[in-house]
Amino acid sequence: SIRFSSDATVAEAGFVICAAHFHVVSGECQTSIGGACFDSPNFPSQYPNNSACDINVTVGSYLHATVFKTRGDKDLLELEGDRVFSGTVGPDGEFVSRGSRISFVSDSVGTHGGFRVCDTRAGA
Repeated sequence: SIRFSSDATVAEAGFVICAAHFHVVSGECQTSIGGACFDSPNFPSQYPNNSACDINVTVGSYLHATVFKTRGDKDLLELEGDRVFSGTVGPDGEFVSRGSRISFVSDSVGTHGGFRVCDTRAGA
Protein backbone atom coordinates (compact mmCIF):
# COMPACT_ATOMS: atom_id res chain seq x y z
CA SER A 1 0.00 0.00 0.00
CA ILE A 2 1.01 3.60 -0.50
CA ARG A 3 0.21 6.33 1.97
CA PHE A 4 0.69 10.06 1.52
CA SER A 5 0.18 12.84 4.00
CA SER A 6 0.92 16.54 4.01
CA ASP A 7 1.25 19.11 6.75
CA ALA A 8 -0.64 21.61 4.55
CA THR A 9 1.89 24.43 5.02
CA VAL A 10 3.04 24.62 1.40
CA ALA A 11 1.25 23.57 -1.80
CA GLU A 12 3.45 22.03 -4.51
CA ALA A 13 2.87 20.50 -7.93
CA GLY A 14 2.41 16.96 -6.62
CA PHE A 15 3.67 13.68 -8.01
CA VAL A 16 2.84 10.78 -10.31
CA ILE A 17 3.28 7.12 -9.43
CA CYS A 18 3.95 4.80 -12.35
CA ALA A 19 4.31 1.04 -12.31
CA ALA A 20 6.70 -0.70 -14.68
CA HIS A 21 4.65 -3.05 -16.87
CA PHE A 22 7.57 -5.25 -17.91
CA HIS A 23 10.74 -6.63 -16.31
CA VAL A 24 13.54 -8.30 -18.28
CA VAL A 25 14.49 -11.46 -16.37
CA SER A 26 17.13 -12.81 -18.78
CA GLY A 27 18.90 -11.87 -21.98
CA GLU A 28 19.66 -8.58 -23.71
CA CYS A 29 16.19 -7.11 -24.25
CA GLN A 30 15.55 -3.87 -22.39
CA THR A 31 12.64 -1.90 -21.04
CA SER A 32 12.00 1.68 -22.13
CA ILE A 33 9.60 4.55 -21.52
CA GLY A 34 9.62 3.97 -17.77
CA GLY A 35 8.98 0.24 -18.08
CA ALA A 36 5.84 0.70 -20.21
CA CYS A 37 7.64 -0.79 -23.25
CA PHE A 38 10.16 -3.51 -23.99
CA ASP A 39 12.66 -3.51 -26.84
CA SER A 40 14.65 -6.10 -28.74
CA PRO A 41 18.38 -6.29 -27.98
CA ASN A 42 20.31 -3.30 -29.35
CA PHE A 43 17.10 -1.45 -30.40
CA PRO A 44 16.81 0.78 -32.43
CA SER A 45 19.76 -0.88 -34.20
CA GLN A 46 19.61 -4.46 -35.45
CA TYR A 47 19.51 -7.19 -32.84
CA PRO A 48 22.40 -9.71 -32.92
CA ASN A 49 22.31 -13.33 -34.09
CA ASN A 50 21.58 -15.95 -31.43
CA SER A 51 19.76 -13.51 -29.15
CA ALA A 52 17.33 -14.67 -26.51
CA CYS A 53 15.49 -12.92 -23.72
CA ASP A 54 12.62 -13.43 -21.31
CA ILE A 55 10.37 -10.68 -20.04
CA ASN A 56 8.00 -10.92 -17.09
CA VAL A 57 4.70 -9.05 -17.25
CA THR A 58 4.28 -7.14 -13.98
CA VAL A 59 1.03 -5.35 -14.89
CA GLY A 60 -1.66 -6.88 -17.12
CA SER A 61 -1.22 -5.09 -20.45
CA TYR A 62 -2.72 -4.67 -23.90
CA LEU A 63 0.22 -4.68 -26.29
CA HIS A 64 0.97 -2.61 -29.39
CA ALA A 65 4.13 -2.93 -31.46
CA THR A 66 5.19 0.61 -32.33
CA VAL A 67 8.04 -0.89 -34.40
CA PHE A 68 8.28 -4.54 -35.42
CA LYS A 69 10.68 -6.10 -37.91
CA THR A 70 12.14 -9.56 -37.37
CA ARG A 71 13.10 -12.33 -39.80
CA GLY A 72 9.78 -14.00 -40.63
CA ASP A 73 9.36 -17.47 -39.10
CA LYS A 74 13.00 -17.40 -37.92
CA ASP A 75 13.28 -14.76 -35.18
CA LEU A 76 10.24 -15.03 -32.92
CA LEU A 77 8.45 -13.07 -30.23
CA GLU A 78 6.25 -15.37 -28.17
CA LEU A 79 3.52 -14.30 -25.75
CA GLU A 80 2.49 -16.57 -22.89
CA GLY A 81 3.81 -19.66 -24.67
CA ASP A 82 1.24 -19.80 -27.45
CA ARG A 83 1.02 -16.58 -29.50
CA VAL A 84 3.95 -16.10 -31.88
CA PHE A 85 4.88 -13.03 -33.92
CA SER A 86 7.55 -12.57 -36.58
CA GLY A 87 8.20 -10.61 -39.76
CA THR A 88 6.50 -7.21 -39.82
CA VAL A 89 3.32 -8.10 -37.90
CA GLY A 90 3.74 -7.62 -34.17
CA PRO A 91 1.21 -7.69 -31.35
CA ASP A 92 -1.65 -5.21 -31.63
CA GLY A 93 -4.30 -5.28 -28.92
CA GLU A 94 -3.08 -8.62 -27.53
CA PHE A 95 -3.63 -8.92 -23.78
CA VAL A 96 -0.95 -10.42 -21.53
CA SER A 97 -1.79 -11.08 -17.91
CA ARG A 98 0.26 -10.19 -14.85
CA GLY A 99 2.86 -12.88 -14.16
CA SER A 100 2.97 -14.19 -17.70
CA ARG A 101 6.16 -14.56 -19.76
CA ILE A 102 7.16 -13.02 -23.07
CA SER A 103 10.19 -14.39 -24.91
CA PHE A 104 12.26 -13.47 -27.95
CA VAL A 105 14.72 -15.67 -29.79
CA SER A 106 16.75 -15.12 -32.95
CA ASP A 107 18.61 -17.74 -34.95
CA SER A 108 22.20 -17.61 -36.25
CA VAL A 109 21.53 -16.66 -39.89
CA GLY A 110 20.61 -12.95 -40.01
CA THR A 111 18.96 -10.08 -38.20
CA HIS A 112 16.59 -7.17 -38.73
CA GLY A 113 15.75 -3.85 -37.09
CA GLY A 114 13.96 -5.34 -34.10
CA PHE A 115 10.97 -4.12 -32.13
CA ARG A 116 9.48 -1.91 -29.49
CA VAL A 117 6.30 -3.22 -27.88
CA CYS A 118 4.33 -1.10 -25.40
CA ASP A 119 1.26 -1.24 -23.20
CA THR A 120 -1.39 0.63 -25.19
CA ARG A 121 -2.48 2.60 -22.11
CA ALA A 122 1.02 3.96 -21.50
CA GLY A 123 0.78 6.58 -24.25
CA ALA A 124 4.10 5.50 -25.72
